[in-house]
Amino acid sequence: MSQKLDKDKVIEFLRRSQVSSAEASRVAANRSDYQLAYEYQLKARSIDLILEEIQLGKFDLEDIYS
Repeated sequence: MSQKLDKDKVIEFLRRSQVSSAEASRVAANRSDYQLAYEYQLKARSIDLILEEIQLGKFDLEDIYS
């Protein structure tokens, strides 16, 4: 299964996901649900690390379909 990924679209999706996770973390913290806030914070940070790897060229999106 060979499928071409649009790197810019993937990066944009990850950025939107990161922002959503960070916002969900803030909302959960405001509701004093600190466990949920922490989980969303970890998700946002994980996405941040993936974006960093993509931008540094250490993560090849084409490897997903290899």
